[in-house]
Amino acid sequence: MSNERKTTGKGKRLRQRTLIESFSKHKSPELLEPENSKRKRDKTHIERGCETTEVETTTKTVKKRKTEDREETDMDFSHGGCSNDDFIKQKRDILAHAVEQRRSATPPNTSHTEKHTTPNKSSTHKTDNSPKRQSSDHPGKTSSYFQSSPSAIASTSRAAGTVSPSRVVGPATPSRAVGPATPSRAVGPATPSRAVATASPSRAGQTVSQSPAVKKITSDESSAVHSDVSETMEYDASLSLFSDSDQNEIDSQELFALASTPSSAQHVSKGRDLTKINRTPGCAAQLPTLTPDKQHVVTIRPHIRSGDPPRPWPDTYKDYWNADHVKMPCSKENLYPVDDGGQKRLLSRWELIQETLLGDIKSTLDLEEAILKYNIRYSNKWDFRGLHCFFTEVLDASETMYFFKTTLPAMIRLALQLPNICTKAPPLLKKQQAMTVTLSQQQVACLLANAFFCTFPRRNARQKQSGYSTYPDINFVQLFRGGRDGIEPRKAEKLKCILNYFKRVTTTVPSGTVSFTRRVLHNMPRWDRLSDDFTDIHVTSKGTIEDDGQGMLQVDFANKYLGGGVLGWGCVQEEIRFLICPEMIISRLFTESLDNNECLVMTGCERFNDYTGYANTFRWTGNYQDNTQRDSWGRLFTEVVAIDAIHFRNSVDQYKGGMVKRETDKAYCGFYGDGLPSENLSAVATGNWGCGAFGGDSRLKALIQMMAASAAKRDLVYFTFDDPKLANDIHSIHTFIKSEGLLVAEVWALIKRYHNDVIVKKKQMPLYEFMYQLYHDYESSTDNDDKQATPSNEATEDGNIQVKGDESPDYARYTP
Repeated sequence: MSNERKTTGKGKRLRQRTLIESFSKHKSPELLEPENSKRKRDKTHIERGCETTEVETTTKTVKKRKTEDREETDMDFSHGGCSNDDFIKQKRDILAHAVEQRRSATPPNTSHTEKHTTPNKSSTHKTDNSPKRQSSDHPGKTSSYFQSSPSAIASTSRAAGTVSPSRVVGPATPSRAVGPATPSRAVGPATPSRAVATASPSRAGQTVSQSPAVKKITSDESSAVHSDVSETMEYDASLSLFSDSDQNEIDSQELFALASTPSSAQHVSKGRDLTKINRTPGCAAQLPTLTPDKQHVVTIRPHIRSGDPPRPWPDTYKDYWNADHVKMPCSKENLYPVDDGGQKRLLSRWELIQETLLGDIKSTLDLEEAILKYNIRYSNKWDFRGLHCFFTEVLDASETMYFFKTTLPAMIRLALQLPNICTKAPPLLKKQQAMTVTLSQQQVACLLANAFFCTFPRRNARQKQSGYSTYPDINFVQLFRGGRDGIEPRKAEKLKCILNYFKRVTTTVPSGTVSFTRRVLHNMPRWDRLSDDFTDIHVTSKGTIEDDGQGMLQVDFANKYLGGGVLGWGCVQEEIRFLICPEMIISRLFTESLDNNECLVMTGCERFNDYTGYANTFRWTGNYQDNTQRDSWGRLFTEVVAIDAIHFRNSVDQYKGGMVKRETDKAYCGFYGDGLPSENLSAVATGNWGCGAFGGDSRLKALIQMMAASAAKRDLVYFTFDDPKLANDIHSIHTFIKSEGLLVAEVWALIKRYHNDVIVKKKQMPLYEFMYQLYHDYESSTDNDDKQATPSNEATEDGNIQVKGDESPDYARYTP
């Protein structure tokens, strides 16, 4: 960071601190402006519910807020309410009572500020169409978590199927929403999120405003803050502020949040009783002895001892430098050229890495210099501004000092033990090759430490002709890249997750194992002939896959490049899952991009982080203690399957026969039980897979996953993520299918008919409504269609190819 920038930052912080001191003494913010200030100010009346507040702000801010209001949320509360005094009074009384109940439920020793700033637990598995807020706020500093002793880590655990509030380590950090306050997509009983640093109610007649950008202040500035203001928050000086007032009053934004947040009574939970749904370990079959074979590479000795990390196998490092294994940083073949008096010499890059990382690294500038020393060709290309800003502007001085004195040296020791911990290079999980690799959690931590220090060779070039162009990137340099203002807020939260993981594994060595299985299916069901009944379903509008789907096969809404943008800008369902379970990130090291008939199953990955929010509102909220039971191989009973959906740029394409087949095949590949009987198969925990930004129709995707789960002989638990209407619709169509005794092939035919009669003819009718209306007339015609079916290859009316016998169709014909 330049001196000019530092000076500007100090000046801004000084001005903001002065403003807060003025605010604490009930002075007007205008008193801080120079007397000769020529800024024009407007008085704008903004309606919030039925209450009008007068906000003084600059013309520029007014225009910005109007734009944000249009983009972020519909703030219109008219619907006849504001003209009806009785309705207003009744509504206010109800909301006031709800707020009073929530406040009274808070423990007496909890401050008023903490009650209103604790982040609400939000679903990881929202669809990709969650509001894409353009966050202008600076990522907040965490509590002094990184400087705490291991015994002081405030870990929390969650029992299977139990939803608990967000767990914040240290002082509660408020969620920082952008623009007008919007209700959080909470798990369980909904509580509204606050978009401002404090929810202190305003006095009657006092100016009320919510800051779209709330920034952190350091601990030495907190003494100047009013008692009702969060100690970790700082107000933007250009915006109006809340003042202190009677705590029994309710401000208009709080009324709005409560009015907009669905109550627990609105949540839908229907279908098969969850207590009767198959879960592991209860339904799990006994595992065979852990033994390596041609399709299962085991990098540890199979004798698992509880509490001790498994010993690596073989005992000494065995070098592999070929096209079938990961090219390891410690390989003797990992060389780099140097110019020695006009002559080229090749030296060991691993020796350079050791020498560099064992040097004196006391700052991010030292760390950048060290990483670039053994990645010299990228010295003018790689950007570390995000990393610099994270430690200088996001973490406070004590947290930064703890990292460079304690955590970083431990990470370096872990990384440099690579040839002793990982004595065998993991195999590459290549396309169309079914393979499993089982590693210890300690080996995963060692490999991830090397990824953090960007030591993996041949993994930085992204050109199509490069050897690893079909693999995701693994070196963490993209995570260190800066944004327009230093570090992008989402990346700051990602770094908190990563550093918390490294603090954990360098403090206490994990003792379990994890497995990664690339599944390839060549023989898919003939969906138009499948005479299977639909299995049972439970559908709910509350809960999350990772919390309420414990013991089930949990679906990762994946990118075909595993992890998607977890090391970059992405922060939706898959990226969040990889961040709270960082061991999943190592799959990017050896997993080639997925084909249409492939998936990746990740078994035993531990959860280390808790969070709130989604996309731009994602926030790390603290440490998470995973108490899931382990199997006889030392893996947690946590099974996550990554299946990638098609990105539909034209939404009508998804109803074409070939596209429906591709998505159903992909889901079936993920749900496939590897030949186990149905009683040993856990239910599938899923949701709006491939929807939102991918353009998928959630109701079509629900049917597709129902058909795939039925073919795989698994029950389905479907999370609609705070969408009770969708939950009702899915439950109703499943009830209709079961009551009419429809088979998978018959529902497949109805979807095909919907494409031909509605989509092609550009009619406006929802899929489920069409099915209800058409079924009885269509039922009699299906028998005739079956009699006329021919086993020869021929084109059908929608352009698909009818394939002989039970062969799987050619995927090239069915994909874009």
